[in-house]
Amino acid sequence: MSSPQGGLLICDPEGPQRGGLSIALDQLLEVVHQAGIPYWRLQCHEAELPALLSRLQPVAVMAVGWHTWSEAVVQQARRQAIPVAFWSHGVGCCHLYTARPILGVLRWLARSWQVFQVAGTLRRLQHLVVAYPRVHSLDPRSVDAAMARWLGIPISVIPNPVDAQFWHPLGPTDGQRSSVLSIGRLEWQKGHGQAWRIVTRADLVAPKLVCLAPAATPLGAQMLEQARRQGLSHQLDLALALAPEARRQHVQNALAVVSWSETEYQSLAMLEAMACACPVIARPRGWLRGRQLPGVLVTESPSQAAAWLSQLQRDPAWAAQLGQAGRAYVERHHALPVVADHWLSLLHKLMQGPDAGAGLG
Repeated sequence: MSSPQGGLLICDPEGPQRGGLSIALDQLLEVVHQAGIPYWRLQCHEAELPALLSRLQPVAVMAVGWHTWSEAVVQQARRQAIPVAFWSHGVGCCHLYTARPILGVLRWLARSWQVFQVAGTLRRLQHLVVAYPRVHSLDPRSVDAAMARWLGIPISVIPNPVDAQFWHPLGPTDGQRSSVLSIGRLEWQKGHGQAWRIVTRADLVAPKLVCLAPAATPLGAQMLEQARRQGLSHQLDLALALAPEARRQHVQNALAVVSWSETEYQSLAMLEAMACACPVIARPRGWLRGRQLPGVLVTESPSQAAAWLSQLQRDPAWAAQLGQAGRAYVERHHALPVVADHWLSLLHKLMQGPDAGAGLG
């Protein structure tokens, strides 16, 4: 969006990749647009940043996403005394400890510099925005929030937004639901392989796992080959790069979503499923550590997850009750109008200058 000098500069670290960050950012920009706040959505090379900031002269910057060039934007903005807020979707350099401890330690040693880089970025911020409060001391995705508190950086908790009008449930159906969804990039840490094992272990009539993923990867091919060797090709499907309407149709007709990710923060895909009144079975990762949410069944046990899947199919009334509870939770805490109020309050104060931004809490 073109605007005169003095607007809000918002950095998009993903652009055409269309990951979770960009999807959430689309919704934030719609809020900003409806509020009449002038803004730019920035995508450029790091070398262009100093000249670009000097030309645009924004009154504030919203940077998004660790370990992206957004951190370079923060550095350049602070050199020009521009107030900066950082929208964090979690720090991902520590999450392998619990899944593969030895590999996790080696990865930590190889990438420990990123933690120091995070600390350096935090010291330049007026504000850190996170999607959920740090509810567990061992939550590796909340390292940035712990460091911000230690450094005295103000933190706002603003949940990820969901368009609850678009993501809505279907009416009652007579057919028995049997498809189970696993959502996210086709990488081992996203848990698709474990979701497949859970589905094959469950006592389901006509079971099928559908992996909703943005693109094909070697892991997807390996899963398909494994299913073929087991004679279960009809029970596994990869649904790649679907339009939002097609993804919604899958979610609306699913028995449940199984989220077995090791890297979870606050999953937009999970929230969209809850908005469609689809029950969710998940590991206690990220925002689910130490808490129970309506419509979400949390366990570390694949056997328990399989048992819950079986029970959901045998007891449609229980499944519907869980789904309705999840939908109500999303409407109360994550619907766009609810989240918009939080964002607008923060952005208006940030744009008033460093003193106002520093007082947010």
